[in-house]
Amino acid sequence: MRDIVANDIEHFLCRVIHNISSALEFLALQNYVHRDIKPENMLVDKHAVVKLSDFGTCCKINETNSVQSSAMGTVAYFAPELVQTSTSTKLNTIQRDMWALGISLVEIVIGKHPCLASEDTDQSLEIIAWNPEIPATIISMHMQEFILNLLKKEAEQRPHSYADILKMSFIENLSEKPTNDECSFFKSVIEMTHQVGA
Repeated sequence: MRDIVANDIEHFLCRVIHNISSALEFLALQNYVHRDIKPENMLVDKHAVVKLSDFGTCCKINETNSVQSSAMGTVAYFAPELVQTSTSTKLNTIQRDMWALGISLVEIVIGKHPCLASEDTDQSLEIIAWNPEIPATIISMHMQEFILNLLKKEAEQRPHSYADILKMSFIENLSEKPTNDECSFFKSVIEMTHQVGA
């Protein structure tokens, strides 16, 4: 991402946040959580559309806004509350998905997972010990603050709903239809990805 203009990455992040949060809000309104938010499950096309995929790990939220079931998903994107609990019952609220979205956004910005361990057992310790931070020179201060809010160690300190996220000015003011500049940028990102994967 070094060759990408800061303003472009900012617009890219806004579009990702808007589209993925909209999808997660729809799930939440149906009383579901996704449980496996990560960049690999975000599909991007040349029209600057970002879609959420892989709903196989979704589960229903119960009346207390938590799911009485074993944890599922990718450990590297687990929220601290999932790896700290000592019981077989794992809390699965929308705040768990918000943490994973935050990790994904940092990964998009810096080009790698910010606290990846070699083993799943070590990953739990990495998540607990990690102090979320984002290089100040890459994205704006308000974007940093937003992402860091998603990465609060205490789940109740993260946004209370996706509606709260979608009402934030920098997301709410996003044009409904992607601009030509956005489409051009998305195309360049797709081309770069294909070159790296070739």
